[in-house]
Amino acid sequence: MGRPSSPGFTLVELLVVLLILTILMALVLPVILHVMCISRHGAAEVFVDQVVQALKAYELDQARYPPGDGNGSRGLVQALGEPGPKGLRLLDLSDDRLTPDGDLLNPVHPDGDAPIDRIHYRNNRGRKPGPAGVGRPGVSLRNEYDLWCAGCDYDPNRPDSAWSIHRP
Repeated sequence: MGRPSSPGFTLVELLVVLLILTILMALVLPVILHVMCISRHGAAEVFVDQVVQALKAYELDQARYPPGDGNGSRGLVQALGEPGPKGLRLLDLSDDRLTPDGDLLNPVHPDGDAPIDRIHYRNNRGRKPGPAGVGRPGVSLRNEYDLWCAGCDYDPNRPDSAWSIHRP
């Protein structure tokens, strides 16, 4: 007489299933993380484009760009948040779009440390062209302002000008 069969799985069958699931997760997880990073990068591109539109409207109203030194974007947030000629703000921001210091939050690295967690703004009027120091793109004579932030491919070991999202 043989052993009666049990209604459950054997230990070997369970281990094989766990091994297959682990291999599938190892293959799929990096792809999912990359797609999520690309979507955050796209969100940052769209947000920076909205800020650029507001900057152009500010320049049309004031005949100048707001002041900014490239160490964050607090001055830009204050300038674009003030009521314009018709009493409307040029850029309406909620608190979830701002860092605790009042800078524009970088959607790609919202939980990162400074300087990659924020969008940086610099008014180039009166600045010499060329390198602008550590952590900033160089100053161009062609551009009245620079707006930049770190993208998905940010690497602290790359040169200072290697910011993925940059709008003149």
